[in-house]
Amino acid sequence: MGFGCSSKPFFIFLSFLIFFTNLELYPLVESAPDYTTLVYKGCAKQSFTDPARIYSQALSALFQTLLSQSMKVKFYKTTTRTGQTTITIMGTDQSVYLLGQCEGDVGDSDCGEYIKSVVQRAQVECFK
Repeated sequence: MGFGCSSKPFFIFLSFLIFFTNLELYPLVESAPDYTTLVYKGCAKQSFTDPARIYSQALSALFQTLLSQSMKVKFYKTTTRTGQTTITIMGTDQSVYLLGQCEGDVGDSDCGEYIKSVVQRAQVECFK
């Protein structure tokens, strides 16, 4: 009897599998080498004038609050209206929102360091 035609596809598949296993092509997914690799980043396209630096001060305060909280909790959100006045941009009242989140497998100190690096990058890349 021997091998019939029905075993040929299996033999080809087995040869193919052994070939690729020997080439070590199977690790298709790799973890990031550190916590500073961003999955997504983007800066708002909106531009505005800030002669009194109200918006910049509010954003700086939000960043500082986020940095301090990121060492303590895995999820944090905050908003500001800069004291008694709302930030006005292009004739509309707007609040500034900031959100930070680390996954459960990231330790508090690593989360804090990651948020710190993101804040620094955002200040350089988005607020030129």
